[in-house]
Amino acid sequence: METTVRHPKRSIRLLGLMAVLCLGTAGRAAAQHAGVIEGRVDAKGPVAVYLTGAGTAPEAGAQVAIRQLNKAFLPAHLSAPQGAELLLPNEDPVMHNVYSPSGVLGFKDMGVANRTKADQSNLLRQPLAETGIVHLACAIHPAMEGLVFVVPSRFHQVSEDGTYRFEQLPPGQYALWMMDREGHAHSLGPVEAF
Repeated sequence: METTVRHPKRSIRLLGLMAVLCLGTAGRAAAQHAGVIEGRVDAKGPVAVYLTGAGTAPEAGAQVAIRQLNKAFLPAHLSAPQGAELLLPNEDPVMHNVYSPSGVLGFKDMGVANRTKADQSNLLRQPLAETGIVHLACAIHPAMEGLVFVVPSRFHQVSEDGTYRFEQLPPGQYALWMMDREGHAHSLGPVEAF
């Protein structure tokens, strides 16, 4: 798969710049997290877009959640930092039996989730120790499908149409990456947040 970045925009958030001009040293500290990186990747379907470089390592103890509601995974596509814990609460009045057939990242039958929202036994938990793709399915409801992109960064997002926008980034240089539905990571080149 050939992937390119089309017209990546790099910008300074106007409010951050005004704060530097008006507030001196205090404004400079506030503006340090005002970087923006946005653009578009040539890709079909959901992909994860993420940044690597100094200060992008995933934070310890992160949690992400995909709800089970109306016999569906919500959201159906999610990106998560490597090392995070995936929470799968069942908010349906029916039982589900979640599993993942995703090779190294997959997990076997997690057991039937309790249908009572108040009961903590309905909160399934799965560690995301490796980067790649986790396909989610339900053994009881075959139409239920979900996809988790596990990436090596705290700055990540899923793009359904190829567009992405990262805000509040520390100024600096980053490497832009895309992970496709098969779990292949594609380097898209250097980008800079101002």
